[in-house]
Amino acid sequence: MCLRKNDKNIGMHNEIMHEDKYKIVVPLMYADKKKTTFIGLKLKNRPEVIGRITDVLADANVNVLNGIHSVSEDRRFSYWIFIADLSNAKLTTEEIMRRIRSMDDVISLDHGIRWFNNLGLPSFSTELTLMGEKVVIWRGLWATFFFRSILDEFKEGGEAFMYHVGRRAGHMAAKWWLTRTSICDVKRLLKLALEIWRALGWIKNYDVPELCIGPPKFLVILYGLYTCEPFRGSGDRPRGHLARGMLTGYLEEILGISLSSSERKCIARGDPFCEVFVCSEDC
Repeated sequence: MCLRKNDKNIGMHNEIMHEDKYKIVVPLMYADKKKTTFIGLKLKNRPEVIGRITDVLADANVNVLNGIHSVSEDRRFSYWIFIADLSNAKLTTEEIMRRIRSMDDVISLDHGIRWFNNLGLPSFSTELTLMGEKVVIWRGLWATFFFRSILDEFKEGGEAFMYHVGRRAGHMAAKWWLTRTSICDVKRLLKLALEIWRALGWIKNYDVPELCIGPPKFLVILYGLYTCEPFRGSGDRPRGHLARGMLTGYLEEILGISLSSSERKCIARGDPFCEVFVCSEDC
């Protein structure tokens, strides 16, 4: 089976990929010396609970700057973490917290901020989860330092290291999805992986202009690949070794055969997108 798109369609998302329609600001750091505090709430998952809390905040003239609301896996509880601006509050912080705590549906409330010069952090512990498992966050700048140090220190050895680490991770990811979904179609499994990458911010968009099962040939276009963004237009070598390895291992595990791959285009070389070609070892 072979699916091919017309060449003129390649790059069709190149312009719109830079439009960030929805942004999620994670309320774990705050860089402003206003009178602010972090508030963490565990609530009974019932309608209008958050509305009643916001009524208290509004009456006290407290502005909610940003936050995240989520629901527990069993849907019994909801969690709300946000940053509150108390600069113009009509009530004391203690009175505001007392009014919120007094609500029947409020199970627990924590608040506070710890300042390190102009950087404020929550005074209480938090845990981020995705699909029921704990996750950690890297800032884009930290990822830049990490990938650059590997490639600058080990040169071609660093490229090979990142590729093979990615390849092993791709095998593990494919096993995970094959055991947890009923999907067996290669095209859908590949799209699933790429959609997750997009949801996680690893890429801004993608395209698959060529997909052949026999003999296997896959052409995958990645827009805004996060491992390459820090190096955009900086040299003559591709930088998407980790992603290329992950795609190769992912498809190897699904098809049950060994594959080879190459990064034909890369934004680090000045191309408009990264292009990964995966095929059988003798292609």
